[in-house]
Amino acid sequence: IWIGDPDEKWTSTEFETLGAKLHEMNDLLKDNVEYFSGRDVIDITEAMTYLLTDWDVLEEATHRVAKAAPRHDADPNSPGNGYRSLLQVTETCVSKILTRLRSCKANRENLLFNPQPYVTDLTDYSDILRTLRRMLQYAVVTDTVSDRNHLFMPESEADLEKDAIAVFQEIDCSCFYGRRVAFYHNPRVRGAFRVIVSAMVGYGAGFHDAPDENLINNSTVAVMKGMGCLLRPGNRAQDVVARFRSCDIPFAKGFWGLTDSVPLAQHTGSIVSPWMSVNKEVKIPITEQMLLTCFDTIPLVYGLNKKAIETPLDGLGEVEKEIESQQQNLSKAELQQLLYLITKRKGDKNYFPASQGREAVEST
Repeated sequence: IWIGDPDEKWTSTEFETLGAKLHEMNDLLKDNVEYFSGRDVIDITEAMTYLLTDWDVLEEATHRVAKAAPRHDADPNSPGNGYRSLLQVTETCVSKILTRLRSCKANRENLLFNPQPYVTDLTDYSDILRTLRRMLQYAVVTDTVSDRNHLFMPESEADLEKDAIAVFQEIDCSCFYGRRVAFYHNPRVRGAFRVIVSAMVGYGAGFHDAPDENLINNSTVAVMKGMGCLLRPGNRAQDVVARFRSCDIPFAKGFWGLTDSVPLAQHTGSIVSPWMSVNKEVKIPITEQMLLTCFDTIPLVYGLNKKAIETPLDGLGEVEKEIESQQQNLSKAELQQLLYLITKRKGDKNYFPASQGREAVEST
């Protein structure tokens, strides 16, 4: 706990602006609570009082992480690590709250002032801030037992590391995927993230929840569920967290493989994503070894994958028939990957370039 001059608490860190925002937020909360509590406006008073709860704990944890963050940079010229990312998300959340509080103070005397939009926003961001506070507290623990200038805990603290990971997994992160999904990203890309998250939930409904193998029926279920998530973000949040925690590899492969296997999905990026300038293009040639290592722990898939790579072009038809005969023993993602590989080899005789290296091409 800081025991020096309060005015110098944040000036000794690289995150002085974050400290100033936290203190301004505290002052505005107290001012607004005092104003509305005297006028019996219960909802907004409770929302702001909820934000004030454990504010000292939040401020102290944030300060300690701010002091620790520079110690874990790869080098002084590359300021970046998980501690910094956590602080940046926290600062963005605090900035959002400050915007609402300033607006509330400026407009609260108006005759037509409606507190409900402020209550909704502040409730959402207060849930996020409380989740971030727990993350910051465990980041403090991680830094305390970590070796200086090392990001991970030492081997001697393996039990503590397991406990910390278990606690992190129990933290309810649904607040990050509801109405405020991707709030910490640039406004131009937030819409794309909303579409991706809703599409993930919709695809999950067709992948797991719909027992019918009919493609049209599954697609209909997926589209309806995805549209429902766009209209009701609260329903989306719990589903997304459940998908992430399940660590379902076939589901992840299938979802991210949609842009290769579904024609419409191939153009989704150009539809929902903002236009951005390209400052660097990196070409990574596909090699036989890269594809083989994707399935080296699954004997059946590894064998089929090896045949799909090594069989001469005139024998690919037999390999394709063998793959189709094993459909019952393959996941959807594995089947799509193998058939896609066959299709690419048939269409491009030079699909596997001889070069094993990486070729970086810079464009102006």
